[in-house]
Amino acid sequence: MIPNPIHAGIAALVFALAACSSDVPDDRNLDNGETVSDGEDGKEPGLADIELCDAADYRGLIGTSIAATTLPSDPMIRAFGENDIVTQDYRPHRTNIVYREKGGTIFRVYCG
Repeated sequence: MIPNPIHAGIAALVFALAACSSDVPDDRNLDNGETVSDGEDGKEPGLADIELCDAADYRGLIGTSIAATTLPSDPMIRAFGENDIVTQDYRPHRTNIVYREKGGTIFRVYCG
């Protein structure tokens, strides 16, 4: 049987698209309410206790209100709501402080 060039093209397209898929989780809420994060306590996976930012200095804020918190105006400290749109560029020296949209409670502090 002679191979059909259209079938070969479709098969190549399917394999190319499958190779582009990613199984890497991101920091979004799943449908079942579970939250996926990069690592325990916001630390990068595999780096144990090594952090390049000041996240450890701000983890004491977890559980407090963002409205009652005074943060320095430093470009390496970024506070945002859990559903806010932020850039995805990774900056290891930047401290990210994330708060709940409802109530404004800080729940995560991590480098990146």
